[in-house]
Amino acid sequence: MKKNMHPAAQIVSIMERIYKFEMTTISGGNLSLIDEKGDMWITPSGVDKGNLTVQDIMCLNYPPLSPLSRCLKWGIPTITSVTTSYLVG
Repeated sequence: MKKNMHPAAQIVSIMERIYKFEMTTISGGNLSLIDEKGDMWITPSGVDKGNLTVQDIMCLNYPPLSPLSRCLKWGIPTITSVTTSYLVG
C-alpha cells in the first residue's frame, strides 16, 4: 500500500483484494481505518463490497457509534484499522 494513498483509495484497494480472494460474501463485513488526522474512514453497510468506489467510502470525524468503531477511534493508538468479515461457506 502506498504511503501517500488517500484513505478511501486504500479501503477500496483492500476490499478489492478481500473480495477477489473470496474472503467475504458480497455484502458481508466492513473495513474502517483511522488516518493521520484522526478521522475515521468506513465502508457502507449492505452493499456489494466488490464494486466499491472511492466515492462510496465515508469519512467520520465525529464520535463513532459501534463498539468496534469506538475501540478503533479511542482504543490502542497503534491499531489503525479494523476488518470485519463474514466468511463465505
